[in-house]
Amino acid sequence: MYTYWKWDKAISKEYCELIVKNADWAQKKSARIHFDNSIEDESIRKTKIVWEHNLSVVGCIADRYIRAANVAAGWNYDLEKNLNKIQIGEYDSGGFYDWHSDGPIIHEMPRKLSFSLLLSDPKDFEGGVFELKNIKEPLIMEQGSVIVFISSYPHRVTPVTSGSRYSAVAWMHGPNFK
Repeated sequence: MYTYWKWDKAISKEYCELIVKNADWAQKKSARIHFDNSIEDESIRKTKIVWEHNLSVVGCIADRYIRAANVAAGWNYDLEKNLNKIQIGEYDSGGFYDWHSDGPIIHEMPRKLSFSLLLSDPKDFEGGVFELKNIKEPLIMEQGSVIVFISSYPHRVTPVTSGSRYSAVAWMHGPNFK
């Protein structure tokens, strides 16, 4: 079984830039961790985020790619009808998210699939590499690249050493595994 499914340059540069530009950055806050979003711990994660509605343009993009990967990768998970909110993240110099998984149960349903869209051009930042644990080949992400992966799989974003890295992430829940 596949751990992830990836599309290179699935979303145009112009569209990625539009998503970043139109995000409600006035609502930007430090990202939190833990299943109930209760802990701010910069030794694990240092990211600024804003939230987008699940029916926003980026929400519709996430929904489409999650559902396509679910079939193409052969996971065929039973998924909820709708995504929850979409998180737009800004990783400035020093920003990162250490090893973690996205698998907690929310609203009595586990996160099953995770989505990440790189909104920045990798020429605009250094570091900030998205990694999946135990994947030997490097996951080269270009602007507009999409990756969908099993939510319980450990992953991270390495520290950004210069510039700013923007990404959109989302999760699809579903009934408990049987």
